[in-house]
Amino acid sequence: MRYLNLLVAAVFAWSAIIQFNDPDPWLWIAVYAAAAVIAGMAAFGRYSVPAVAALSVVCIGWMATLAGGVVDFLAQGDPGLLLTGMSAERPYVELTREFGGLALILLSCAVYGWLGRRQAAAAA
Repeated sequence: MRYLNLLVAAVFAWSAIIQFNDPDPWLWIAVYAAAAVIAGMAAFGRYSVPAVAALSVVCIGWMATLAGGVVDFLAQGDPGLLLTGMSAERPYVELTREFGGLALILLSCAVYGWLGRRQAAAAA
């Protein structure tokens, strides 16, 4: 399990690094770096349920702001658009990609929150 958590941490760290070319890099770097730290801590058996909860709230709130773009993307009926470049004519493509990244972070938070609660219950 340690190696899987380290792999997850590495993927999130890499995701943070490649955000430097984004129009709002510091927000994305912060959220991906937080996910990397949480996964890295889990690799060594340390779980912070409050940190996971805080990151989850951030992700859910941020995803809510992107939901309109996802709806617009889904209305196009062409999943292949996710593989196209960014354009002013199709802002929903980038919004959907961003939503997906946050969804992956939220999924990892759900797993680490569950593992952290399980570890706390076993210790009690």
